[in-house]
Amino acid sequence: MKASTMVELLVVMILAGVVFLSMMEGVGLFGRHAARTWQRIEENSRFYGNFCRLEELVAQADSLIATAGEDGVDIYRGGALRATVAGRDSCLVVAILLTDSAMPGWDFDPAPDTLLTNVAAMAMAPNRRNPMRIDTLKLLLTARDGATVTATFPAAQHPLEKAAIEIKEIENRYIYE
Repeated sequence: MKASTMVELLVVMILAGVVFLSMMEGVGLFGRHAARTWQRIEENSRFYGNFCRLEELVAQADSLIATAGEDGVDIYRGGALRATVAGRDSCLVVAILLTDSAMPGWDFDPAPDTLLTNVAAMAMAPNRRNPMRIDTLKLLLTARDGATVTATFPAAQHPLEKAAIEIKEIENRYIYE
């Protein structure tokens, strides 16, 4: 085997250093890309979880009633106020009233929690029979790229309304003279 000269050895060392630095830069670039991707996944998961949380609150509610003087909605379940949803700036904030089953009647002070961000507008479709009640809650959401999406949350029918509709259907079967 032939020995290398000092110049050849220095050239090989310089090339090895360049390759090593390029590899380390690539590893760093991959790490930054992975961190950004993980952050986006986490944000989307948080958005999806909060979206489902709002959908569940509205779906399980007995009734939705517009709050007086505010851009918000009171959510009732079992005849009692369970949560309040309100638009603040570009966020949708919820305050959930918790009751402890071990101490009935003890309500804890609700702490507001931000459900959704980038909410451009909140609209409410009132009930035809009772304008104070809300049939549908609509949110206009803005994406990062500026696109807007309308999310619709239909409220369940109030038990009294269900009974009234069933009575009306039964009455319609009979012809009164």
